[in-house]
Amino acid sequence: MEGFLSPSGVALITPALWLVAGFSLATGVHFISVSLFRRTDLLYLAFGLSCLAIFFNATFLEQTFHAATADQAVSHHRLRLGATITFFGVFAWFVAIYTRYPKPQRIAIAAAVVFGALFIVN
Repeated sequence: MEGFLSPSGVALITPALWLVAGFSLATGVHFISVSLFRRTDLLYLAFGLSCLAIFFNATFLEQTFHAATADQAVSHHRLRLGATITFFGVFAWFVAIYTRYPKPQRIAIAAAVVFGALFIVN
């Protein structure tokens, strides 16, 4: 098998995914810990949660590549899709806070409804 999913292709992608996962986990933990001290500014919490969603996305993608059976690959891919859906919901909230939208709670609720429905369907 040649191309992207060849053994050499996975050998190149796996370290990059672990780097993305590691940086995202470190950044997410850092910004969530900062948000504990700056409780009035939700920007740090939203950014930290989006970084954790990126961490889970990269981790499950790497596990999808190394799944032993098709059922394992499908389950890892579904978990990855859940992390992606969560990322887009949290990222909409982050953008609303970052751009100083007057009512970011409305964006958060709308994103939670839309992406929550997609998460349940998944």
